[in-house]
Amino acid sequence: GIENYTRHLSGAAPGEPPPTAERLSGQSLEFGTGMAPVRYKSAVTAWLDMGGVYLRPLLVFRMFHPMLYLRWPEIEVLEQKTGFFSRVRVKVSDDLPVIGAYGRLGEAMAEHGRRRSPAGPA
Repeated sequence: GIENYTRHLSGAAPGEPPPTAERLSGQSLEFGTGMAPVRYKSAVTAWLDMGGVYLRPLLVFRMFHPMLYLRWPEIEVLEQKTGFFSRVRVKVSDDLPVIGAYGRLGEAMAEHGRRRSPAGPA
């Protein structure tokens, strides 16, 4: 789950998001796949800038999960589903769980993925 990202990305966040970053509140994420992914439904604030995406859970979860910073070059879009429940699945590393991002955050991650790969996600 997210604890693996915290260990892998320890110290990776370059501080607070810059004031120019696009802020997306109330976003939904899931870490992992299968029967028991760790879900944060409408419980994450994301900031997008030219370098990557900052992810911070709501206050009640912050004590256990520090802000994560995923750099755009590290994010690989695996799959994008559109429709009523649009979702993008991405991976950062082979040894970390897949991230599912929903709504506006998922769309933004897919857009950055398309910029990196002309073929786009599967």
